Amino acid sequence: MRRRFWIGFLALALTVGLAGAANAHAFLTRAVPAPNAALTQPPEEVRLEFTEEVETQFGAVSVYNAVGARVDRGDAGLDPHDPTVVVAGLKPLPAGAYTVAWHVISADGHPVGGAFGFQVGPASPNAVYYQPGRAESGAPPLVVLFSYWLSVGGLLALMGLGVTQGAVARAAPGQRYRWTVAAALVSAFAGTALLLVGRTIQASGLSLWDVLTRSLWLQMLATQSGTVIAWRLGIVAVSTVLLHFFWPRWWTSAVAGAAALLTVAMGGHAVSLADPVTAVLLDWFHLLAAAVWAGGLLQFALGLTAGGDVGALVRRFSPLAAVSVAVLALTGLYPALARIPSWTALTGTGYGVALLVKLGLILPLLVLGGINLVVVGPRLQRGEPAQGWLRGVATAEAVLIALVLAAATVLTNTPPPR
Repeated sequence: MRRRFWIGFLALALTVGLAGAANAHAFLTRAVPAPNAALTQPPEEVRLEFTEEVETQFGAVSVYNAVGARVDRGDAGLDPHDPTVVVAGLKPLPAGAYTVAWHVISADGHPVGGAFGFQVGPASPNAVYYQPGRAESGAPPLVVLFSYWLSVGGLLALMGLGVTQGAVARAAPGQRYRWTVAAALVSAFAGTALLLVGRTIQASGLSLWDVLTRSLWLQMLATQSGTVIAWRLGIVAVSTVLLHFFWPRWWTSAVAGAAALLTVAMGGHAVSLADPVTAVLLDWFHLLAAAVWAGGLLQFALGLTAGGDVGALVRRFSPLAAVSVAVLALTGLYPALARIPSWTALTGTGYGVALLVKLGLILPLLVLGGINLVVVGPRLQRGEPAQGWLRGVATAEAVLIALVLAAATVLTNTPPPR
């Protein structure tokens, strides 16, 4: 009875907790001149206020007259006293209709943009506004989604395999384990390098060819998000050298993966919250817990622990899995509750739909975890043959975790409901 109670409790907590990989993008809160304003005197500047700090490396503010000529001074930048405010000077404006197009980078590294109009002189309901080519920020490119999934997936495997090798297998790693760790390193490095290029494409709105030939990715490195990506690349590169030549130990993999996952938390939406240090730490613990859980599943699914007492291995992994589930729930509960404003946001926004898809993937994952806990584990501990069941269920869980990570990737790159 007690076991069933805890299974139910952890299932409920984990369902809510894993749903907590929510996001925050910068939103325009105030503009001077105001959208649709009719001014009797021409303004000398445009001021845009955002919900969080922004960066202006790839644009910022452009102001056009009705025929598309630029009327700003080209000096748009951050207010030196407030990094949430962008200011652009204006040339002398005659009477007419004007369009303000803005494009900035949020603190979490995602570009956001928009456009609005205002008039100088008597208001005209038939005023014609210029339509800029890049006003609104659309969906992230597929290269960003794929590279993020590849990078974070590799880091989760790297850290999780290291921890479970030391805490569960407790044996010298075999050749298959080494190849799996090598694959995780390749995935993490390739995904992170591709993410840098993808973020640059997303921020600049240009093609892959333009980004590479014009070295715009170097411009991306000057942003907060780009700097974090560079740190991640460095950590993975150094870790590869250490694991191959100096310390091919489980703890090297665990420490390297944990350090690189910290950069994932530092480059995410947690940095835009009111208390970024606490939010980043919670996000990091969330990732670490997911890594330990995924690492154990990979150990069993790929047969990396072959040769030992499987019942003993399950006994060692069960506490780790339980702690991981609890940490996932606790660190994900707050974002899930704080960033969904209403029930209608779950079905009426792209963010909400992505969240529902993620929840739908978590439920069968919990069912499979319950089968391992209630059926397979006890059989192995009694010495009954159930290794085939263990590997099959662990493989299914590992596949579902990969799909959950894909859903989390979409969530991480989708603006939350306002």
